[in-house]
This record gives sequence, structure tokens and C-alpha cells, in this order.
Amino acid sequence: MRQSLVFQGLEAIARNSKHKQPDLRMFEFGRTYTQRDVTAEDGTVRKAYDEKEHLSLWVTGRDKPESWNAPKGQDGEADMFTLKYAVESLLATVGLSLFSEAEVDTKGLLAEGVVLRHANGQEVGRWGLVQPSVAQGCDVDAPVFWADFDVAKLWKAVRKRRVKAHDLARFPAVRRDLALVVSKGVAYETLKVAAEKAERKLLKGVELFDVYEGKGLEEGGVGYAMAFTLQNPDATLNDKQIDSAMSRILNALESAGARLR
Repeated sequence: MRQSLVFQGLEAIARNSKHKQPDLRMFEFGRTYTQRDVTAEDGTVRKAYDEKEHLSLWVTGRDKPESWNAPKGQDGEADMFTLKYAVESLLATVGLSLFSEAEVDTKGLLAEGVVLRHANGQEVGRWGLVQPSVAQGCDVDAPVFWADFDVAKLWKAVRKRRVKAHDLARFPAVRRDLALVVSKGVAYETLKVAAEKAERKLLKGVELFDVYEGKGLEEGGVGYAMAFTLQNPDATLNDKQIDSAMSRILNALESAGARLR
């Protein structure tokens, strides 16, 4: 009885790669089983099994079909952002708004893991880069990105979802950019969540539009260029409101381990 869907996906990737089909986007619904000890009233211990339905996504190979005007080599390969877009699209479709935090994968399946949680701390899923050693053990040498969701929580969100329509905003949005420096251990998702928590009312979007490593930065440092979109649906934002909102955001980013470059 399998404990994870990741290995079945890796086996499919290996089989396709051997047939010269290395660029893959796959999904599977399936069940996993975990074992636990149950102690009876008389003190005896027996084994019990928990069954859970999952949805898994896999991405590997090129991000787009090979073409004369498409990026070549590693520049054309799928990466974390390829899977991130698929994950966010799925969550938006089912109506789940979650906090994402970089977190070590205790099962050892993900080298770069991001855990998706409700505000109450419950885990809904996780995604990231499959450990190269795990992929190689299944005869896959290329990077593989994997996402795994608890289907019960997705269905629960869908049943609660209500479609809300509203007028287009009559007042313009404002964009402010920040150039930040963080250590390599600080993930972009951590900064994004910190900003969203700091300014819930006016912050409408956060984007990472540039990453820099190299000359001018201390060893182990990474430069992030982040864009923040602010908007008030009821009135035009003034400079004082914008500065106040950005101050709260910057304070939160600094608490999360970033500093202005």
C-alpha cells in the first residue's frame, strides 16, 4: 500500500523519457495509506490504517515546445515558477486562499518544499522540487517538480465557494517597487506572505520580477526586486496612505529577514 503518489509519477516520467517524451505535465488522483498504532482499553496495541485521497501534479522537461525563437538549454526548462503557476491556478479555481511558507519536508521527498496551509495551520498540500536522489532512484535524471493536495480539503472549499461579482474599480491602482537583499535561506513565498499579512486592506498584488546574485552582494545574499500593487476601491490613494501602507509592508519584510538594497 503506497504512502505517496510521487513514486508512481516518477515511474511514468522515466517510462516516457525512455520513449523520447521528456517534456511532461501530468496529474493523478489516487489514495495513500499510513499506518498507526491504536491502544485498546486493555492496553493491547494493534495496527490501524488511514486512507486519504490525493491529487498530485508533476512538471518536468521544457517549459514550452522547442522552437527557433524559444529559450535554449536551461533557460527553456521548467522550474519552480512553472509549477507555482499551476498550483495557484488550481487554488484560485477551487476558491482557496492560503498562506504559503517555505518549510523543510520531513519525509525527505522535496529538496525545496513549500507547505500550503490554512490560516488555522492545517496543511492542505505541498509542492516543490523532488529530491534529486529520489528522482534518480526511479531512473529520472532531469529535475522534477511535484505538488500534492489533500482532495478532501479541495472538495470542502469547492462546496463552500460562492462566486462574487463586483464593479470594476473606479479608482486607479498604484505600484511601488522595492529592491531587497535576503540570505539564500529566505524564500520569496515567506516575504509575500509577510507583506500580505501586514497590509490586508490595500495590497492587491505582490510580484517578484527580478532575482540577482553576484557582484555587489555579500556572500550568501540574494537580491529580490518585488512589486507591490495598492488600490482602494472607494477612493484615490493619496501619498500619505501609500507611504503608510509601504511602511507597514517594509517593516514586515524586515522582520522576515529582508533589508533594503
